[in-house]
Order: sequence, then C-alpha cells, then structure tokens
Amino acid sequence: MSYSQVEILCEEPSMKYFLEGLLPRILPPPFQLNLNVYIRAFEGKQHLRKELPKRLRAFNKFQCEVKIIVIHDQDSADCFTLKHELLEIINSQTNLPSLVRIACSELESFYFGELEILESIYPRFKSSRHTGKRKYRDPDKIQSPGRELKKLIPEFDKTKTARKIGPIISLSTSLKKPYPVSTSISFFHLHHGIRTFLSPPNSIFP
Repeated sequence: MSYSQVEILCEEPSMKYFLEGLLPRILPPPFQLNLNVYIRAFEGKQHLRKELPKRLRAFNKFQCEVKIIVIHDQDSADCFTLKHELLEIINSQTNLPSLVRIACSELESFYFGELEILESIYPRFKSSRHTGKRKYRDPDKIQSPGRELKKLIPEFDKTKTARKIGPIISLSTSLKKPYPVSTSISFFHLHHGIRTFLSPPNSIFP
C-alpha cells in the first residue's frame, strides 16, 4: 500500500526548523517536504499531548492515506516509558501507520554529538577545547543540554542553530563528510528511523 501524505508532529518550533533542513536530505521518493510531508509544531509537550488525540482522529478522516511520525523530547522521563505512552495514545485513536521517536534528552543533545558544526555557526566557540571531554562523550546523557550549550556559547540561539544545523549535520560514518560523524545515538535513531519508515522494504541507505 502506498501513502500519499506524511504528518510529522513535534513539540516545539525549533525541532520543526531543524527538520526543515534535515528532511530534504533523507526523505525517499516520492516524499517531499511541504508537498506531501508536513511538519506540525506545537507550543511544548503539554500542548502536543493535549492536541495529539484530536489530530489523530482528524487524520482518520483524510481522503488520502496518511503516515504519522511523532517526535518528543525525553527530558527527565524514561525513554521507553515515554515512547510506550505515546504509542498507547496513538493506537487508541487510529490504526494508521505510525512512528514515535524520542530525542534523548533534547534536540540540543544532537548538537553535542558534533561540536565542530557549532564552531562553524559560532566561530568564537572552539570545539577542540571540549571534544573528547568525559561529560560530552555521550551526548544523549547530558542533563539539560540546552542550558549546557548556553554556558559554553552565551550567544547560542535555539532558532538560529536549529535552522543552520539541520542541512549540515552528519548522517553517516563516511570519511569524506565535511564534519566528523555524530556521536548521538538518539539522532541516528531519528534519521534512520524516518528513512526506514518511509522507504520500501529492504532499502539500503548510504
């Protein structure tokens, strides 16, 4: 069965800006951003949770076939519990194909997985001083990565950074990439999961 529309629901505008740069690099044909793939950003996790059942019921009534992707920050919650809770909400409202991905612990965790790209956006930040430090080795375990980035880069701006990093963050381990591969496993699960979910079976990604 083919699906003519993809609905991506995320909890805040900064994730939307990040995805707008990332998705054109990973969407398999025939999916195209703003043609048959749409990102719906909410004003925080509570707003997303409140609106999710209503949106899911609306998707059931669409005349076209829909695939649903929900992206949610982990924050202080348990990743597996949070994913299960979201899947329960989805399955209670629709039988449409769905994918849930958790950003561990926030969108900014992805940035710690590749500090060099932050230096390209904020030249006064010297990534070499921080790359390899024990507290940053596993970006998905950094507590409050947004606040941590603000300490390292006082001029850090969520919107500016999300818009600029999406188009350049590394997707693979290729040595030909302009920047080192990301060390965020959460980010790998996000982009690989989306490509797998939307691609024909047995697809092979570079």
